[in-house]
Amino acid sequence: MNRIFFILATCFLLILPHNILAKQDQSEIESLKDEMNSNFEDMKELIKDKRLDTLKQEMREQYEKLDQKIQVLENKISPSQQNQPKSLQKESSQDLGEWWWKNSLTFDPMPKQWLYHFDLTYSWVRLKGNSIADDHNLQARFVFRKNRITNYFRYNLDKKNRALGDDGVAVANLMTGATKEFVEVNKEVQDTISHHAFYEGRFDILKKFYVSIGGIYDEDDFISIKQRMVGFAGLGGIPFQTETFSLDFYCAVGKEEKEYTSKYHDYAAMLNPYPHLYYILPNYKLGPIRSDIAYIKENIKWAITEHIVLEEDYYYLRDVRDSEKYRWALNCGVVFQFIQNVGISIKYSESFDNTSNVLLGRKRDSCLMNGIQIIF
Repeated sequence: MNRIFFILATCFLLILPHNILAKQDQSEIESLKDEMNSNFEDMKELIKDKRLDTLKQEMREQYEKLDQKIQVLENKISPSQQNQPKSLQKESSQDLGEWWWKNSLTFDPMPKQWLYHFDLTYSWVRLKGNSIADDHNLQARFVFRKNRITNYFRYNLDKKNRALGDDGVAVANLMTGATKEFVEVNKEVQDTISHHAFYEGRFDILKKFYVSIGGIYDEDDFISIKQRMVGFAGLGGIPFQTETFSLDFYCAVGKEEKEYTSKYHDYAAMLNPYPHLYYILPNYKLGPIRSDIAYIKENIKWAITEHIVLEEDYYYLRDVRDSEKYRWALNCGVVFQFIQNVGISIKYSESFDNTSNVLLGRKRDSCLMNGIQIIF
């Protein structure tokens, strides 16, 4: 009976470490098994010779040694991975990098957990000359992904404080003989605010292609836009992508609805007594203006070094029925990340709106801004 007990106990000791250490380094496991097999042969000889006391002592010593080796190997296993399947261990250790620039199907395996990214950039610039202007710009971007579906949100707040500078006062007096009241009114600070919101929901169909739907919403006091809404749907692709470079191209069609502020309509009413000036507003219309649009955009991201990243985006939007009604915008910036999650940004922006007129302001606008970026 004692022999059977000792043989069963020995077999249990052989099976137990195999189950616990199945996920450990194979060379260490094989070495441990060889040593246990050798001990097992010695134990059989002791059983045959009926030296039970010696066998008991030998088993105690071998068990203590075995327990120490098991503890050493178990310490190499992180507690969070001991009870995880191999597929989940591979996923949890996967380095996703800047995943929001990449197609979800490029990852093997595809991450199953929710992924989030957020960054916030504040920029400021002061312009001097005929007018003095402070331009404050705040941009927030939030991205989250689950499986093949990625959602992109972007919000941009731009606040401009403008007033007639000393040079502008001199020019106004010289050219128009401006009154004191005119000068005082225009030297006061005039605030304008613009809001820009963008959303795009993507579904990755192949490693280099995706379909998406989205919308754009704008308000801009400076160019008398009360609200401008765009809805679109289309097909996009990432023709070239590496660990440090990504090129994204997208084409879509959609609808646009635009409405001007009351100030714009007040200015338009002032032209009624002057028919010879009607050409200024050839397509003037009260109420919302609706149109079918074509929309193209592209994005480039290039990690020049680990701490220097170049980002560029461009879009072109036009009325499909009138080739003269179009607008485009270009943004190009560099972020220098000097500490974790914080960087300095330098951004150049330029836009052109061919639907603009003298009552709305200039068609082309450009700006170079410096700021700070926070990344999560």
